[in-house]
Amino acid sequence: MRKTDLPKQLCISLPRIGELSETFLDKHVNDILPSRTCVIANKYAASPAWQTSNPILLLHLRLNAPPLKRILRELVGSYLEPKRILAFVRQHESEAFIAEYMSTNLASFKEIKRAGLRWYTFGHGVDISKKLLTHKWQTRYRRLRSSDGIFVRSNSIRNKLIQCGFPADKISVVYSGVDVPTEPIDRPVRDEVRVLFVGRLVAKKGPFLTLQAFEKALLHVPNLRLDIVGTGYLEKSLQSEICDRKLESTVRLLGPLPHSDVLKLVRRSDIYAMHCATTSEGETEGLPTAILESMAHALPVVSTRHAGIPEAIDDGDSGYLVNEGDIGAMAERLVALAANPRLRRQLGQAGYERARAQFSWEQERARILELTGLGFYGRMPASVL
Repeated sequence: MRKTDLPKQLCISLPRIGELSETFLDKHVNDILPSRTCVIANKYAASPAWQTSNPILLLHLRLNAPPLKRILRELVGSYLEPKRILAFVRQHESEAFIAEYMSTNLASFKEIKRAGLRWYTFGHGVDISKKLLTHKWQTRYRRLRSSDGIFVRSNSIRNKLIQCGFPADKISVVYSGVDVPTEPIDRPVRDEVRVLFVGRLVAKKGPFLTLQAFEKALLHVPNLRLDIVGTGYLEKSLQSEICDRKLESTVRLLGPLPHSDVLKLVRRSDIYAMHCATTSEGETEGLPTAILESMAHALPVVSTRHAGIPEAIDDGDSGYLVNEGDIGAMAERLVALAANPRLRRQLGQAGYERARAQFSWEQERARILELTGLGFYGRMPASVL
């Protein structure tokens, strides 16, 4: 039997294929069960950063349609979408269905369960923070209490869902997994000390707070430099802030970059900084993949006691943590690291060991396969998969 003819035991559903900021979904779609996965998506990203050769069902939903059209599409979709999805998973003989984001394909939940598939959902971002605060989404999420499992990225999110009434025995923590080099990177001491921020330029990731901390640190360490990678609704205002503060010679706003280019910057940088904070609307982070990738590359991290971040970083051991909004404390940690290459190496090494022990892709993949009952396929040789 050709690999293309094999049953697709795993079906993964996601909003868009190829989103630059969702490389973790690239891993799920292409690397959990290669050749035994089929994919459902609303659409492709405008400029796909990654692809898949797995069978795809495109629902062609306009996620940003005007309100009236969106309501009409939801009404039509609530009738047609389950039938299309059910036909697709039956065609590919799927056993387990993973909905990436709790809000994905809820209209098809009952049909998928009636067909005998196991339904799992992954909470990633706005779906388990901002949306969870609204009555509308709390009502819609209730059906997931009878799902086969809900996966979240940190214990802090798990506790939040339990407080909202979700059964504790249904919620499992699956930490993001990253590629960990076989050996930690040993960085040379250079004339400039480069600080890196990678992430969407949105409030919860704290780009302005990070910039302010950097500016304070710069007063004490004139050879400090900051690279900001990402795009988002705060990009233009952040650019204006950099100009207004006359930081153009020390801060680079690089925009969105391919993942391979981001990793090159990680290797060339000396410190990673991200001042995550809860927004005024209650939106929070989970556990940013960029922080874990920095740890995996022995890059010392300065971040905040926010959401799941303390589950990865022990303050003063595998990185530094400050309280949300404490710009002065973050600046002090940046100054301490900038002035002490030995300290950077020490924290970076500890972060690397922590990533290798707890946050590797191999560990995430094994955990997903175990929880979804697909561990048998995960133990098959790659030639069979």
